[in-house]
Amino acid sequence: MRYNNLIYKMVLENELLKKLILFIAISSLFGCSAASEISSKVSEKESSSTNTTSTVSKESKLYSDPITLHQLGFENTLPDIMLQNYLVLKEFKETNSKLKKKGYEVYDGYVEASTKTASDKISIDLSGGRALVSTKDDMMFIIYRSTSGDRTDFTKNVLTDLDGALISPEWYDGENSDSVLIHRGFDTEYSRFRNKILNIAARTESKKFILSGHSLGSALATLTALDLASNYKYDVSVVTFGSPRVGNKDFREVMEKYVPDNYRIYFPDDPIVSIPGLLIEYEHAGIALGISSDGTQNNKISTDNFGIAAYKSIFNENFKVHMIGNYIKSINTILQSCYQDEQYCFNLRKGMEVAMIERETMNQYRSIFKAKPEEFKDALVIKSKEAAAKKQKELEKKTEESISNLENFIKDNQEKIETEWFKSYKTMAESKAKSLIE
Repeated sequence: MRYNNLIYKMVLENELLKKLILFIAISSLFGCSAASEISSKVSEKESSSTNTTSTVSKESKLYSDPITLHQLGFENTLPDIMLQNYLVLKEFKETNSKLKKKGYEVYDGYVEASTKTASDKISIDLSGGRALVSTKDDMMFIIYRSTSGDRTDFTKNVLTDLDGALISPEWYDGENSDSVLIHRGFDTEYSRFRNKILNIAARTESKKFILSGHSLGSALATLTALDLASNYKYDVSVVTFGSPRVGNKDFREVMEKYVPDNYRIYFPDDPIVSIPGLLIEYEHAGIALGISSDGTQNNKISTDNFGIAAYKSIFNENFKVHMIGNYIKSINTILQSCYQDEQYCFNLRKGMEVAMIERETMNQYRSIFKAKPEEFKDALVIKSKEAAAKKQKELEKKTEESISNLENFIKDNQEKIETEWFKSYKTMAESKAKSLIE
C-alpha cells in the first residue's frame, strides 16, 4: 500500500477494532514480566564496517505534504513503536520473526555502530551499539537500542561522569547552524551511526520516517531526526521514552522548525529526563507527554525532580522508574483506557503547554543556581559519589531557600505561565504543527 493512501485507509477501517487488536498483540508479547525480561542479558556485536560516504542527495525525499502521527492516529501507531523498542533488545532472529509476522520488512541484521577509532575523544556507546530498521506501508522505522536493562550501571554514570559540554555539530547545515549546540557525547556516538543510516535512507522508497528510542538511545533518535529533516528534507516523526535533554535553546527551536511532529513520553520523576541542564543551558524539545507508573497521564511539574535532586536520584531507588519495562506497562494501561474512552487518550494540546511550562520553570531554576558563589556551583556538579554524600546535608540546607523562592515565583506567575507564555507558544506552534492543535 502506498504512503499517500494511508489516511484513506485509516478512515475506512474500524478504528476501535484496530486499536484493541494492537493492544492485545503487544500485551501478549510483553505480559506481566516485561520489566524483568528487558533487564535480562542481551548479546552485543562488534561492528566491523568501515565509514563510508553517504550517497543520499539533499532533495531526494522532499515531500510537500508531511503526515503527522496525530493524523495517522497517535494511539494507533504507539503500540508498534513500543514493540520495536522492546524487540531491539532481543536477538535479531527473534526480532525479525516477530516483526515479519506483523507485516514488516526488516533490514538485514541490526545496524551496528562503527568501531571506535583512536581519534574518538569520547566513546560512550549511548545506544547500546545498535539500531533496528524496518519498513511497512511506505514508512521506515529506525529504533535505537536502550542503554537500560543489562547496561543499568552504565546508564547511571554516563551523564554524571562525562563532560556534558555543548558543541556545534559538523553535520548540521540548517537554520542557525552557528548557534545550534548539542551534547558532545551524543554527537560523538551519532557519528558512529550516521553514514550507515543515511545510506539506508537513500536506498529506501519509504516516504515517511519514524524515529524512536528509550533512555540515552532516544538522544540518537532525536539527532537522526534533525539530520534527516533539516539536511535532506525527509518527512520525519519522533517518539522518545525517558529522554535526557540533548541540546541548547537554538537546538530546540530548530527541532520545532524541522521536526514539529516530536513526542516525548516520560515519567516526571525519572531522573534521566531532568538532566543535563543544571548549569549549562540545555532545553527539551518535543511535545511533553507525562505519565505515571499507575497507567495514568501525569503533567505535574515539580522542582523536586530538578537540579541536584535528579543527579542524586540516579544512584538510589528512584532510578528504577527509568527502566523500559515500566514505560511499556504504563503506556499499555493508558492505551487500554484510551481505547475504551477517548477522554483518556494522550492530550497533545496539553502536552504543548506542559513542554513550555517545564522549560520556563527549568530556566528559572537554573538562573537561581547560576547566581550562587562559584564554590557552591562546583559542589552541585561534583562527580565523586563519595564527596557528594559528604556534601549532601550542606547542599540540602543551602538549596532549601532557593527552592522556596522558585516555588513562590511559580505561584506568583502562574497566571502568566498559563496565559501569556502559552499564548505566545501556541501562536508559534500553529504555524509549525497545525494538525496537532486544531
